[in-house]
Amino acid sequence: MQTVITPVRQEDLAALCALEAATFSPENFPLSRKAFLYHIKRGNPLLVARSGAETAGYILLLVRKRWMRIYSLAVNPAYRGQGIGETLIRAAVKESRAGGKESVRLEVRTDNGAARALYAKAGFVEKKVLPGYYGDGTDGIEMVLIQKEENEPGQP
Repeated sequence: MQTVITPVRQEDLAALCALEAATFSPENFPLSRKAFLYHIKRGNPLLVARSGAETAGYILLLVRKRWMRIYSLAVNPAYRGQGIGETLIRAAVKESRAGGKESVRLEVRTDNGAARALYAKAGFVEKKVLPGYYGDGTDGIEMVLIQKEENEPGQP
């Protein structure tokens, strides 16, 4: 079934909260309904991947003056390995370019090899280690994708 990326709708919130619970452990601070509503009211882009009537994933972006930050990305465990994460990242980069941003940034856990590989495949490069960045003391890594009009993410 084809995946469709759209802005979040009010009726998506319950599915997003369920996805957070299925994806992130409590010590990794999953986003609550209240947090999603806060970001929506602030105008932060929140894109949802749909496969039919099901929520396959989402990506939440924070808008800064010269760049965008991928604040959170989650893919429904039932849809992993199907390119949903890559599709969401491409949509985020497109959103960033449309807003005239110079780069897209993110932080990722050092122990999350799958996410690091996904971001690297999309063209992100690791910039620096962030010691003790996460609440449980795990280090983070800052990754950056510099916008290049001539190339799509993941393309040489």
